[in-house]
Amino acid sequence: MSLSPTTTDPVFNPDEPYLAPVAASACRASPRPSCKIDLAEAFVDAIELSPVTPVEKQNDDPEMLSVLSANHRAQKTREKIQFAALCWFVCLEGWNDGSNGPLLPRIQKVYGVGYAVVSLIFVFACLGFITGAVSNVILAERLGFGKNANSVGYVACIKENAEAKMSVFMAVYGAGALASPLVATQFSHLPQWNLHFLTSLGIAISNTIALSVVFRLKPQEECLAEIGIVDVNNSTSEHSHLRQIFMNKDVHFLAAFALLYVGAEVTVGGWIVTFIIDARGGGSSSGYISTGFFGGLMVGRLVLIWFNEKIGERLALYIYAVLAIIFELVIWFVPSLVGDAVAVCVIGVLLGPMYPIAVNHARRVLPRWLLTGAIGWIAGVGQAGSALVPFMVGAIAQNSGIQTLQPVLVGILSLMTVLWALVAHGSRRPD
Repeated sequence: MSLSPTTTDPVFNPDEPYLAPVAASACRASPRPSCKIDLAEAFVDAIELSPVTPVEKQNDDPEMLSVLSANHRAQKTREKIQFAALCWFVCLEGWNDGSNGPLLPRIQKVYGVGYAVVSLIFVFACLGFITGAVSNVILAERLGFGKNANSVGYVACIKENAEAKMSVFMAVYGAGALASPLVATQFSHLPQWNLHFLTSLGIAISNTIALSVVFRLKPQEECLAEIGIVDVNNSTSEHSHLRQIFMNKDVHFLAAFALLYVGAEVTVGGWIVTFIIDARGGGSSSGYISTGFFGGLMVGRLVLIWFNEKIGERLALYIYAVLAIIFELVIWFVPSLVGDAVAVCVIGVLLGPMYPIAVNHARRVLPRWLLTGAIGWIAGVGQAGSALVPFMVGAIAQNSGIQTLQPVLVGILSLMTVLWALVAHGSRRPD
């Protein structure tokens, strides 16, 4: 018969740490009558070595995994198709903006009009842009209209590589604006120069077909749901989306920035050919300088993505704005045909990333449920700038000469920089 205490194997309880063997061992190993301290130390060791509560086995049903994988692939394919259709649309927008520069001198010659009258082309285009900007907030939700704003809002809603995709998306605009002056310059030498607009009509018809087939006039929420992005409205405001948009001061700062940016971009692309011909003595092939500008715009939106990510997009835009002002001063004060042509291309590279950066910033500071309407307003006001600023330049040039182009652009770029400083820092997006 043994006098030693009877020991039993402890029953494992996953909700309590297993201490018995460790504590008992510590007591037996201690030469002192009390093992209080050793028990405390053993308790600490036991906590470190206690087993983890078993986790339920994950569902690894091969059939279920296969279905999920197939759905994911289908969503990715659908996303690529939608993105391609939107890129083709924004290419048309670039094509339209890039056509004006090489054709303006020919239009002035054919119709015998001055700078102010020919700049009315930009003004009448503005009417459609303003109407679309206001009506898009309502029509985009109800009927799926406003695909320009929807396209930017769609890319802004993407969570995976959104900044890079926005830059690529905007670069396609530059590709359209790059190709258009090449074609328009050739047509400007022909007796039937206005046949150039038949090419624009063909691209527009193909866009109408592509957008109708891919999106089928669905609202953006349904289009995003098809690619696995659920757009949840977390708004607690009793006000309508339209009122929430106009109550947000960041929307107005970004809209004013877009107005000046798009105005400066279209002004350079539209009037630089006239400036080179009249102020620098360029020939009929000066229309290719507009191609260089929009080519730089496209290149800047692609090759400077890494730089934007490295130093931060907000700081990068300040750097681009300052450098663009410097090169505008070079064109202003250095009367060199070749030097001015090179400076115009560099300015295109510097202006290129600015608009994608502004849209990316809107994506960070604005609620997702307001993105489509807000970006629609920002883009619409920006397109209004594409009419307002070139018309203003034309009116000034009518009285003071085309040499006033560079001082006006320097002032616009400086005001853009100030507006960018007023936009909210960081991310305040509630979702």
